[in-house]
Amino acid sequence: MKKNLLKLMCLSLAAILTFTACKGSKPEENKKEKEENTATIQTIDAIKEKGKLIVGTSADYPPYEFKALIENKEEIVGFDIEIAKKIAEKLGVELEVKDMDFAVLIPTVKSGQVDMIIAGLNPNPEREKEIGLSNVYYESSQGVLVRKSDLASYTSVDDLKGKKIGAQMGSIQEEMANSIENAQVKSLPLITSLLVDLKTEKIDAIIMEAPVAKQYANNDEDLAVPDFVLESEDTGTAVGVKKENTDLLQFINETLDELKADGSIDKFVVDAINLSNEQAK
Repeated sequence: MKKNLLKLMCLSLAAILTFTACKGSKPEENKKEKEENTATIQTIDAIKEKGKLIVGTSADYPPYEFKALIENKEEIVGFDIEIAKKIAEKLGVELEVKDMDFAVLIPTVKSGQVDMIIAGLNPNPEREKEIGLSNVYYESSQGVLVRKSDLASYTSVDDLKGKKIGAQMGSIQEEMANSIENAQVKSLPLITSLLVDLKTEKIDAIIMEAPVAKQYANNDEDLAVPDFVLESEDTGTAVGVKKENTDLLQFINETLDELKADGSIDKFVVDAINLSNEQAK
């Protein structure tokens, strides 16, 4: 009987210890679950709480984003900025735009210094590993900008072989330039710096999105765009966010779909081109 009593006491103690151990593991599980949920559902709430959407861009890429004098005050404008305004408006917050080198945009959004980046950003597998990318909101081809005096020398992509080619640092165009046979590639943070090098004959051509190349050519009689485009799988542009901010990304995609459906983005593009042309006069 004592053996049975002892056995019963041991079983009871084991049950108590098992229950306590199980109960003790729940706070850790709850904490992990809470951390995961916080990373994915609090982004929009945090933006609304601070009352502004902070956007990173590189304002030297008309008609996407560029600087213009509006009522004697320099502002960052362009159709990307108009899209950002609509996203902020739909969130019910103000828009704050931060201008920076293109090459630091992705690290900046990854670190949380900005809520999103919009800067003629081409989506690709490498970038998808680092940040969350929206649906493509605008599609274009890749073009080349050259001096008008040399235009006759550029009739196909093959004419770029062995040339001194400029491209914006950290861009898809930089990768494309590096893939051209025997090309001497010069990468700089700003398109405007590349334009100076092109006009002073330090480089022979600049690779950039076709609409941007045409815009610069329209605004400068010394520049021209050859009648060919470069083949690339990265033909569209997207918005970038921190990878964990899935709620913000979904909100951005919904807004972009609305802007595409009602023709707003097409209007923004035309307006930005016209404004860029006016600023060049």
